[in-house]
Amino acid sequence: MRGIISRFAPAPTGFLHLGHVVNAIHVWKETRARSGRVLLRIEDHDRQRSRRVFEEAILEDLAWLGFKADEPAVRQSERRAIYEDALGRLRALGLVYACDCTRAEIAQTTAGLKACTTTTQSGQKVVQAFRPADDEPADPELRYPGTCRDRGLADGEVIALRPDGRPHRFQVTASRFGRRGVNDDEPLTLFLFDVLHLDGADLIDAPTVERIAALEQITVGLPTIPRVITDDPLVAQGFLEATLAAGHEGVMVKAASAPYEAGRRGAGWIKVKPVHTLDLVVLAVEWGSGRRRGKSSATSACGKLPR
Repeated sequence: MRGIISRFAPAPTGFLHLGHVVNAIHVWKETRARSGRVLLRIEDHDRQRSRRVFEEAILEDLAWLGFKADEPAVRQSERRAIYEDALGRLRALGLVYACDCTRAEIAQTTAGLKACTTTTQSGQKVVQAFRPADDEPADPELRYPGTCRDRGLADGEVIALRPDGRPHRFQVTASRFGRRGVNDDEPLTLFLFDVLHLDGADLIDAPTVERIAALEQITVGLPTIPRVITDDPLVAQGFLEATLAAGHEGVMVKAASAPYEAGRRGAGWIKVKPVHTLDLVVLAVEWGSGRRRGKSSATSACGKLPR
C-alpha cells in the first residue's frame, strides 16, 4: 500500500491543549499504521494573535510527548507566494468569487447540503464533499452552490444628508458613522462610485470608463455619485459649480483610462475644490497626552468668513 501524507497544523495563538494532543494522537497513529509521513505546519495566518512564544512552546510540547514530524516545521506565513500563485491561476480560470456572506447566511445555505462519501480501494469510507441533499448518490463531486458567484464588490461612501438633500458637515457624518444603533434624525445614505469585482471578474485594472459602465448595470434604482464624462472645460466647470451649489466641497476628476487604486490618487485621480484664505486668531492651545505628550494636541481659533 502506498504511504499516505498527513499533517498536524496547530495555530500559535495559544499554548497546546488537550484537544491538540487528542488530534495529534489520531494523526500520528493513523499515518504510522499506513507507513506514511507526517508534516508539521504552523498556521500563523492570524498576524494579530500569533506569537512566536506560543509556536516555540507548541514545538517543545510535541517533542516532549514524542510526536516527531518527518520534515522540519513550516510556517504558513512563509508560503504566501505559493498561495498567491495558486490564487492567480484560479482567478485566471474565473473560479474566484468574492464572498461577503455572514455566518448566518452560510449556515442557511449549507442546511440543505449533506456530506457524501466515497470508498477507497482498501474499503475505507471517506467524506469527500458536499452535494445537494436531493441529488442521486452516484458520482459525488464537489459543487459550489453559487451563493456569491454573481455578486459584485463596489466602492462608495456614506453621507449624512439634511431633509432637503444637502449634505451635513463632515463632522456630522463622522460622528454618526461611529455610533452604534440607528438614529433616524441623522440617517446615513450610501452612494456608490466604483466597482472592483463583478460576475467572477476582477475590474481593478480595468479603465475608469469600463468600471463606470459595469457599475451602472448593477445600480439601477440605487443612489450613485453624480458624474459627467466630458473633455469640454465649460461642461466640467458647470458640473463643479452645480456640485458646490448643492453643498458639496468639490469634485474628484478621474482619468478615463485610470485603473482603480485604493487609497492612492496620483495623476489619475485629482480632487478639485475651492481654496479659502482666512485670517485667524489663536485663542488657546491644548497639550497632548499619550503619544502626543509634550506636543500641542488641539488649537482653538476664531475668524471671520469672507463675504
